[in-house]
Amino acid sequence: MGELIRNGDLGRIYYYDSIRVTLGLFQRGVSVISDLAVHDFSILDYLLGEHPAAVSASGTNHFPGTPENLAYVTLFYESGTIAHANVSWLAPVKVRQMLVGGSKKMITYDGLEPSELIKVYDKGVSFTDDPETIQEMRVGYRTGGMWAPKLAVTEALRVEGEHFIDCIVNIPRRTGNWACGSSNS
Repeated sequence: MGELIRNGDLGRIYYYDSIRVTLGLFQRGVSVISDLAVHDFSILDYLLGEHPAAVSASGTNHFPGTPENLAYVTLFYESGTIAHANVSWLAPVKVRQMLVGGSKKMITYDGLEPSELIKVYDKGVSFTDDPETIQEMRVGYRTGGMWAPKLAVTEALRVEGEHFIDCIVNIPRRTGNWACGSSNS
């Protein structure tokens, strides 16, 4: 997803919409935002390369003395992108889905569908104020095809662990410095 966005394949990013729900994992010291929405915050930082200018969040706890178990978080960006995350520990099913809409293309992600994690849609809306074409239709719809890129299936925790081990084993030899990712240049 990040590669497609950085290459400009999606155009200007209009929105990010996520649903990350499951049943359970109630924790006394952690809210559903800290447990689930934090993943969306990290993904957004990576995909958009900018921090939100404003954040709105509402949540509730349905059991006395516990942190929020259901929340809706909306992030607003200077670029005009709006992001929304729906997180809950009260859903009867586990759902991990994201939509990213751009001016050129749109992406869906389904974390529970390993054979087609990401689908890229050549669909969208075009808008015109051009007086010569406004008679035809002010809003036009593009209904192109869909493709699902083949992705390497690698567990995120495994990648993180391998990077950590590489830092411990190889960085001091390459740089003479124990700081991971640093260089002497």
